[in-house]
Amino acid sequence: MNYLEIIEQKYKFSLPKEYCRLNDMKCFDLDEPKHYSKALNDPYLWLFELEWIHPSKILTFDCEDQIRERYVPFAFNGAGELWCWVPKETDENGTPIVLLDNIDSGTYEAPDFKSILFQQVLMFIQNQQDDMLIPYLNKYLLHFNEFFCERWQVEINKVIATGNDKISDNYFDITYQDMVGYSRYQESFQWYNG
Repeated sequence: MNYLEIIEQKYKFSLPKEYCRLNDMKCFDLDEPKHYSKALNDPYLWLFELEWIHPSKILTFDCEDQIRERYVPFAFNGAGELWCWVPKETDENGTPIVLLDNIDSGTYEAPDFKSILFQQVLMFIQNQQDDMLIPYLNKYLLHFNEFFCERWQVEINKVIATGNDKISDNYFDITYQDMVGYSRYQESFQWYNG
């Protein structure tokens, strides 16, 4: 039994097919930490606010017991907040993604795994102001074209063609809500019951 199967068995849910595919592509394998500008040609998939927990380490990742009871952490951000699946809320659309802070609360971020990938691409578009924007967008399209609907791909290709210098300050909020339309986006909750 491999570590993906062990995760599924322990948490009683099916890992998203997109996640399994990225694992097959070695997108979670980081030989050594490096600045994103030096990682473009690595198999590791660098995203804006999402640093992967290697699948082999998910079961042993150090976090609160109350998190382990309800959530499955698969990544973290620069502040150490955890990106997690919520297996008990899996429905026909997928398994929701939440972001848990280091204290006691969290927010719903996406209805499924492919939507969190799209969210990260949009955040990158909104915030990236250097010559790495277009090469990374091309890399994202290469990795995500089989997951992303045509509308999402068109949006990314539009930015590749025109750049992001004319993007408004609320580009991310408007585009994410328009193209994903997650009704629970940014809905807050308490994860810690101390």
